[in-house]
Amino acid sequence: LMRLQDGFAKQDIEEMEPTMKDYHSVLKAWSHAKKNKTAYKKAMNILKSMDKLYMDRFTELRPDETCFKYVLQTLANAPPPSPSSYSSSSATKSSNDIGELVDQILDQMEERLFVPDTECYGAAIRAWRNHAVLDTKRARPQEDAARANALLKSMERAYHRTSTSLIKPTTDHYNDVIQAWSVCKFASLTVTAGELAEKLLMVLEQGGDIDEVDEDETISAGLKPNTNSYVWTLNAYANSDMEDKVDRAMAVFDRLKKRAAASDSAAAVAATVGNDS
Repeated sequence: LMRLQDGFAKQDIEEMEPTMKDYHSVLKAWSHAKKNKTAYKKAMNILKSMDKLYMDRFTELRPDETCFKYVLQTLANAPPPSPSSYSSSSATKSSNDIGELVDQILDQMEERLFVPDTECYGAAIRAWRNHAVLDTKRARPQEDAARANALLKSMERAYHRTSTSLIKPTTDHYNDVIQAWSVCKFASLTVTAGELAEKLLMVLEQGGDIDEVDEDETISAGLKPNTNSYVWTLNAYANSDMEDKVDRAMAVFDRLKKRAAASDSAAAVAATVGNDS
């Protein structure tokens, strides 16, 4: 595809112009290349080449929502930065910071009046979660977790505003943010990561009872927590320096046991009904 782009730009032969279907196919392929460490760079280069061809007036094609979505998914699957990406004295972001690239893509979408859908938000959240969880050289994982949390908030607000099904938070999105908080000792001077993780867990437990959305509230779109929701909340308290973290963790564990018991009872009732019929 890149050779086709170059040939089209240099020779201006219309038959050599890649189609939008060509771009979608190649970018989708890179989004699934999870074991390729340079996949995100290849996808970003394709996006930049598309824009350059458009700006140079070689084509009328520009990256659309689908192109951006596949690039975000490729970034979400990218490996964490190497130790050389950061200085030894501080965790300074490099120009190749995956999270920074994700935010650049989201900014470009906003500039072009594209609305990120569920998959776009999910990929962006997952990329920032990976920063917090996988990048052991980063000195402040709470900043990564906070960014993932902010994206979830944006997704919730978008879901609250839209009448379509293009944007809808899932349990996995909440779990990604809870997992990001689980590796942090604190979120700010006044709030611990454990408290923020449990707050998201409680949103899932409430199953969408919250109707109003502002900067301090969330909406869960009728979701339910799963085992990972509780496990990562417990991990968040395990990593906390709170004096009452054991009591808080035990309270979360008790809720997990009650939910498991209720689920077993429901399954037993369903099985009985099935046998009777």
